[in-house]
Amino acid sequence: ATLAAFLSAQTVTVPASGFWGWFGGTTTVGLFTAQPYLVPALIGGGMVYIGIPVAMHWKAKGRWSETEARLNDAFWSSADCQLFVELIRCWSC
Repeated sequence: ATLAAFLSAQTVTVPASGFWGWFGGTTTVGLFTAQPYLVPALIGGGMVYIGIPVAMHWKAKGRWSETEARLNDAFWSSADCQLFVELIRCWSC
């Protein structure tokens, strides 16, 4: 959003149209008006800047789910069953 705002505020000087342009007159227009191919490049860049982190997040989320399940199983399988029974008795009092 900030790159789009920055580029939309930029102006360029171009030759004026008609009679004044023939004699070297110039006018100022917006950058996107003078170079419209920047708009698809800006959109493509935005897709890359947003799409890559989202894809990395999805991939990490899947890996984290597997790691979490493995850690939970390892924790609960290493604990003594009698300890759980005793703790539950203490909590219910």
